[in-house]
Order: sequence, then structure tokens, then C-alpha cells
Amino acid sequence: VIEGRKVCGVLTEHRTFGGNGWFVLGIGVNVNNSVETLPPDIASITTSLRMACGAKNTIDRVSLAARIVSRIRQLHGMVSAGRLEAFSRRWYESLEIKDCPVVLTKAEEKKGRMQGLRPDGMFRVKTAQGDLVCGFDDFVVLTEEI
Repeated sequence: VIEGRKVCGVLTEHRTFGGNGWFVLGIGVNVNNSVETLPPDIASITTSLRMACGAKNTIDRVSLAARIVSRIRQLHGMVSAGRLEAFSRRWYESLEIKDCPVVLTKAEEKKGRMQGLRPDGMFRVKTAQGDLVCGFDDFVVLTEEI
């Protein structure tokens, strides 16, 4: 999120099959979009790196992808070395949703404020009922108010 506008998204999927765990990570980054190329229904809530930086020339997507992959490898090294607490702290500090109002959607909708991440990557959200752990199969949605 840059100045309240979405610039990228991450999708994750985890499965276990035959005793082996699989984790797939999908990353989408709006790199060189312009206002004219954005669908009208999302133009007010999204941006691109090019628009956010005010760049006149296009951003090299291959170089950007290489930097993203390099950073993922560094973070994977932290996880592989068992430094989950340091990893989750660093991840949370980089998020733009610290203390933001969110809605947890699953079987029952619950509202609260983002409070951090557990070392296993689960979101911690403080609700009127206390701390609530959001599992991997829950959805966390930003909201304007709680």
C-alpha cells in the first residue's frame, strides 16, 4: 500500500500431501500501469510503482523481479534457519496494516485491530473479546472502521 492505494498483492497456498508440505507464493505488482489503463472501478484505490514514483519512463520489470526474488531468498534463509520470530517481526513491521481496523471473515465475521503476527505467520487481531488468532484459512479484510 502506498499512500492508501494498493500497489501489489500476495496469494499463498499451503497443502500437505503424502507427508510432504507444499507452499506456493504468488506475487502481483502493479509496475507500469497508468491511470488510463486502470479499470474505472478500482482506479481510486490502486496505483502502480511508476505512478507512485512519478516516473516518466517505464520501470524495468525484469530488474524488479530479480530484486524481489533476491529478497525472498534472504527471508527464506531466516525461516530455514529457524528464526521464525525474527522473520514474523520483520514481516509485520513492513506491513502497512499495523493497528489498522480489519474484519476477519470465516464462519462468523469479527472486527478488530491488527496487532501483529505469531511466529508461525498467523495474524493476531485484538477484538472486544481479546486477542484472536486468525488461521491460514481465514480472510483478513481492511475496513474503514470497527
